[in-house]
Amino acid sequence: MREKQLYVLIVNIYGSKKNIDLLDDKKEIRLVAERVMKICKMKQLAKPTILKVIDKDSDKGITLFLPITTSSITMHTFCKRGQLNLIVHTCKKISEKQINKIVILTSKKFEPTNVRWKHIREI
Repeated sequence: MREKQLYVLIVNIYGSKKNIDLLDDKKEIRLVAERVMKICKMKQLAKPTILKVIDKDSDKGITLFLPITTSSITMHTFCKRGQLNLIVHTCKKISEKQINKIVILTSKKFEPTNVRWKHIREI
């Protein structure tokens, strides 16, 4: 029997200064995760876990974990740095069109100075 492949999409945005408040807004981060899930045509398995993180020695932001039927969507924000890390783990293939929509979504929403992404397919 052939094993399912694992796909990982990592999107990192940097230098978001204009919309910095959105990086510290639980509702906005949840909405972005749900939109990513819909773009990838995935199904939610359970309610997301969303934590506000405050580390006086480092940074503040949001950590989100959204279980989906094919694995998970994870997001971390760092407000002082204007940074968002989005990671999608799934057994379902993510198309180039879907990746482009996710990159455009995060770019429009947070207006970063830099966006980097990587799509990894593992066996």
